[in-house]
Formats: sequence, C-alpha cells, structure tokens
Amino acid sequence: MTVRLTVMMLSLAVSFAAGAHAGDARHRESAAPRSDFEIFSVGVDGKHRRNLSRSALDDRFPAVSPDGRRIIFSRWGGSIDDPRTGLWLMNSDGSGQRKIPGIQPFGPLAPPVWSPDGTRVAFMTEGYSPPVGYIDSVFVLRVADSQLTTIEDALYPTWAPDGRRLAFLSESLHSFRAGFQHLSVANADGTNRRVVLTQGGIDSQPVWSTRGSLIALTLPNFLLDVVDAETGQAHQVASEGWGPSWSPDGRRLAFTFYGGLGVTRVAQPNTRLLVSSKRRFFSPRRPIWSPNGRSIAFIAKNQLRVVDVASRRFQVVTRSSTGFGAPSWSPSGRRLYFPARLPA
Repeated sequence: MTVRLTVMMLSLAVSFAAGAHAGDARHRESAAPRSDFEIFSVGVDGKHRRNLSRSALDDRFPAVSPDGRRIIFSRWGGSIDDPRTGLWLMNSDGSGQRKIPGIQPFGPLAPPVWSPDGTRVAFMTEGYSPPVGYIDSVFVLRVADSQLTTIEDALYPTWAPDGRRLAFLSESLHSFRAGFQHLSVANADGTNRRVVLTQGGIDSQPVWSTRGSLIALTLPNFLLDVVDAETGQAHQVASEGWGPSWSPDGRRLAFTFYGGLGVTRVAQPNTRLLVSSKRRFFSPRRPIWSPNGRSIAFIAKNQLRVVDVASRRFQVVTRSSTGFGAPSWSPSGRRLYFPARLPA
C-alpha cells in the first residue's frame, strides 16, 4: 500500500468514524456542529435548501446523474464491517435510498463520475488482491445490474465524451505524496490500455474535455497542462492552476490558484481573473461550470458561491460554518447539490 493512500484511508476512517452516531436526523439540525456529512440541495438563488440524505450516518461524495434524476454517494456506517457502509444510490429528491451490493467498503476515495449516457459510474478505491497486496483500482459500475469491472493500478478516473474510454493516473510512486508516474487511457472494460503521458509526480485529478480528445491536469510545480489523449502532446495553459473544470463547449478551462479563480481559453491561453484576493494563500475550491456555460460554482470561506463569467459578479448561495464538499449542478442549472457537515 502506498504511504500516501494509507494516510488518506486512515484519515477517511477517522473522520467517518468520528461522525457516525446514532440518533434521529431530524433533531440533529439544531445540535452542535458534527463531524459527519449530509447531502443537500439548494436553489441557485439560495432558496429551498433541503437535506436529502437525512441519515444518522456519514454521507459524502455525491455525484448527480446526467439526467438529474439520481445521486450516487458514499455512506459510512461507523466501521468497514457495518452493513450500511458502501456506495448508495438515491433519487435527486432524497427518496429511494438503496445500497449498491458488492462495493469494497473503503470506496470511493473521491466523488464517483457518471458516464455521459448515465448507465455507468466510475470510482476509485483500494482493494486487497493476494498475493500482490493492496492495489489502487478504478471500478466501473453498471448501474442497472450492479455489475463491476476492475481496472487495477489506476486512480482518479475521468470519462471520454463518447463514454467508451476512461483516462486515469497509474503507477503510484512509493514515497509520501510523490504522486503518479503516468496518465493512461483504456476502454471502459479495461482493454486497450496504454500510457499517454509519463511525468513523474502527477497527483491531481485529470479531467477529460466535454468535447474532443484533450485532458486537463496539474503537473508538478502546479503547472496546468492539457494533454491530447491520441498523440500524448501536452501544452501549458497556466503557470499555476489546479482543480480544472471544462466549459460545456470544451473551449475554456476554469481553475483555481493561490489568490483566486481564473478562466482561460485553451487554444490561446490567457488567464482572465474571475475572483481574486490580496491574500496569497486564499484559494477558492472545486470550480464547476453551469450547464449553460454562463456561471461557475465554487467554494470559498465556508461559502458556496456562484460567479457570472461575463460580469465577474458573484453571489453567496449558502453558507456552512463547518465546511463543504464538492458541488454539482442540476442539468437545468437551477439547483446545486453538495455535501456539508451538520448543522450546515
């Protein structure tokens, strides 16, 4: 097991276990802040905020399906042996919660990603496979029948726009936070696997463009590059950037850096600041484009905000004194989904 993933998993286990308490969720909204998370939705205007998961457990990593009807998420029941621990599916209004069978208890380690057609979900986890030991793996779940495909030596999956392939990081470097050696691609069933880019020290989520063959990722020294999945050619789009998010038309990237949030055109890189601060270590997190490409949601200062790309005006959608996870848009662009600690 890599030291980096050992630390990650122990951290997850401690935080999950600390947040797993029995009790009626209806009474916890007014209680003191807890370490566990619930999954919420809210209108972009900040109205009609709802607790969707409403469990006495720890719910994280929500991912909204492309049609907006379902949410897949991770639930921690207090231990890996708890039958409630695992990957769960619910309707977008919180109803119909059911556990997906056969998922390794510690998975996922990051938000799952839906295939463009909404039939499959890819997520990363770590499993034990004798005699090799612990293996970094990507699982592809077919939602209709819970069939699983395993791609070993892989983490941080991202789907190609046509849903036929996945890109991911592979060959973990065995020292603390050393990252990965390769950016690789393969068919969704793990076949036709090949290395696209070798660059020691990659430790960020690659993101495949909404159109075409370009993949954005952060390389060592925080260089933000795009890599062509077909040719392996890479070019830099920003000298400092992480958490890239593609615009719906695939022409622009939003990303964060120390001091702000920026947008650049990929064909002719030229960063335009949307959010900035004089504080060097102020860094917005988790930017994600709205479906119409006009706005970007992000997290800053325990606030979920939305900034208008044209005017650079932002609004605070909702606040949490105890922290947020990554937000997601509804397909209509009218609502946002996010995990937050109670009493959020």
